[in-house]
Amino acid sequence: MHDLLVAVIAVALCWGAERVTRWWLRRNEEGRIADAQRVLEKHGTGAFFYMPGFDAEDGELRGALDAMEYTGKIVLDRKGNVIGRVMPKVANGPHLRLVVDNT
Repeated sequence: MHDLLVAVIAVALCWGAERVTRWWLRRNEEGRIADAQRVLEKHGTGAFFYMPGFDAEDGELRGALDAMEYTGKIVLDRKGNVIGRVMPKVANGPHLRLVVDNT
């Protein structure tokens, strides 16, 4: 019974250490991104989110485009045109809420 208690405590400590480490790394990454965005805005540029599968029809091509979404690669068609969309920034402020009329 004592060995089981020691094992449970060890697992809990490892889980807690892993959660703290992930939180710390995520916090540092978010800070780096915020600093980079401020520098880009200071120089009159901006970073936008690219979604290659935004306009694609369902099917094999849509699946491939969705898989390429977070690779950092820009997908081009045969003519050299960019497939998908560069999404605009959303202004900070009050958020819209979905209101449903149930009558």
